[in-house]
Amino acid sequence: MKPKEYKPGVHELSDEAYFAAEGVNASSLKDILRSPAYFKERKENPKEPSWQMIDGTAIHCAALQPQEYDKRYVVLPDNAPLKPTERMVNDPNPKPEIASRVQFWNVFEKQCEGKIVVTQEKDKLYRRIGDLIQSHPELASMLKHGKAEQAIFGVDPVTKKTCKCKPDFLSSVGGYNIMLELKTTDDARPDAFERTAYNFGYYTSAAFYCDVMEWAGLGRPDVYFIIAVERDAPHGLKIYEVAPEALEYGERLYRKALNLYSYCTDMQEWPNYDTTIEILTLPGWVRSDEL
Repeated sequence: MKPKEYKPGVHELSDEAYFAAEGVNASSLKDILRSPAYFKERKENPKEPSWQMIDGTAIHCAALQPQEYDKRYVVLPDNAPLKPTERMVNDPNPKPEIASRVQFWNVFEKQCEGKIVVTQEKDKLYRRIGDLIQSHPELASMLKHGKAEQAIFGVDPVTKKTCKCKPDFLSSVGGYNIMLELKTTDDARPDAFERTAYNFGYYTSAAFYCDVMEWAGLGRPDVYFIIAVERDAPHGLKIYEVAPEALEYGERLYRKALNLYSYCTDMQEWPNYDTTIEILTLPGWVRSDEL
């Protein structure tokens, strides 16, 4: 089935509709930089979301769309028994304790159909971090004047390929158009988070998002902020403005990836790593006094 195409601009789409739509996003471009074969495999067989991704999605909702949180998530009651296995559910003559568990979960899942079930501990974590972000003095006004999770589509003027992105939050304050991205992390301090941003390709995403905005006819954001919040209490939080040189670096990477994507899709060729034997040496960050 051919993916649905959307005209350049802003569209209100669910995550499912967005990911199914025609167009390449930043995550896929980072995959193709690893190898075209890896990109193709991830496209055809997506990985199950990690616990970090699951937590991150819930925190995004609590922080950036708090009015939606109770519509999407439901808390597991204190008295909830362990969820029965498939074998227990299909047992024609279950023991009373098993039958009770099956009945509880049948009723509970029917009541919360369509919602994501979370433990009380996780619910407290998500709400705590959400409240922390909502009440931050530098973020409060930005989050009052904008919208979260809008799908944006544009056409790359070089490759003519459809590109898409879904920024965490777009805001307008004091005449400035601001793009906000929320990232959960182990360490939000500058030295640590710079390496995290590099390792996870945040600079590539930032540059790509800014250009897709322009290709969509919306204009580039004046400022691109990353909110880095630590998963562990007391949930240290730092706000970073992505520097121009970092955006330029990200643009070079996404352009390389987008050109490669264009070639591979046109030729329907998806090569893996080359067969060259290479020298494995020490990384550049090893200090000379360690040698």
